[in-house]
Amino acid sequence: MSQQWFAGIDVALDELVLACCDEQERFLPEQRFPNTKAGITRLKRELRKLSEVRICLEPTSSYHRAALDALSAVAVFYVSVVNSYATRSYARAIQVRGKTDHVDAQVLARYVLHCNPPRFTPPTGAALELRAITRRVSALIKHRTAEKNRWQTSRKAGDPRCVLHSIQAQIKDLDQQIKVLEDAALKLLRTDAQLYQNYKLLLSVKGIGQRSALALLGELGVTPPDMGKAQWVALAGLDPKPQESGKSQHAPRHISRQGNVHLRSGLYMPSLVAAYHSGPAQAYYESLIQRGKKPLQAIVALMRKLLCAIWGMFRTQQPFDPKLFFHQTD
Repeated sequence: MSQQWFAGIDVALDELVLACCDEQERFLPEQRFPNTKAGITRLKRELRKLSEVRICLEPTSSYHRAALDALSAVAVFYVSVVNSYATRSYARAIQVRGKTDHVDAQVLARYVLHCNPPRFTPPTGAALELRAITRRVSALIKHRTAEKNRWQTSRKAGDPRCVLHSIQAQIKDLDQQIKVLEDAALKLLRTDAQLYQNYKLLLSVKGIGQRSALALLGELGVTPPDMGKAQWVALAGLDPKPQESGKSQHAPRHISRQGNVHLRSGLYMPSLVAAYHSGPAQAYYESLIQRGKKPLQAIVALMRKLLCAIWGMFRTQQPFDPKLFFHQTD
């Protein structure tokens, strides 16, 4: 019977640190590879020398993408991508005090050994491209909002015309960039039948327009197809975070916020619009207000409700049904 090995890879901008152990947590000597195409090829060659290997790494900005794509493309590798919050909690639980690249790689190897994280399912190339485009659009929109606020401030302060014209030119340029990117996103959608179908499903929801649909699909398009409704809620950081301990602590519940801030942000404006202009959503919102919820709490609950509805739409490939929304269980 072949020996099972467990590998943790700590990813940095310039370097990949590999730690491998067996089932008794006996580690092989540490190895380091450049985070380049040639370095990743060497890493794959070293991992192939092990009979059976489970690999674990954390998402680190975009620095992990090249290694993740290369490793997950090898059928014999079982690759897992784990949330850094989970691995930090695990490190504290096993009383790891130091924090170096080598220690972090060992923690990842021990995590995949003991916690058995699920296998990574690579999203389609179109889904990854869409996410990159929509996140750039989001960044440009924030920049444009800042410039508009700056223009208002400068106009009130009586700044020179050249300053006002410069700000207006910047706003115009940002508008043009946003349009170019959104046109590219729409063109990209037509190359992937499933993404385009989900885009049309999103547009069937009152309160979700083109920009919101693209932003939501950019985040939801890369999720594994087998994720459940509760996992989507946790992914968005909309899951409740109870704080109770005996009789001494009964704090109000808040959402965990341990999730995808881009997805949470993408749900906010459609939920706000729906709360005042969509019959079923408005009825749900008002019912929460009548039960004593604050407006922001009701909007957050509506965001969760809307996300669950989107999950159901994607799963059944059916457009939004207003009759099901108010009574939908989440």
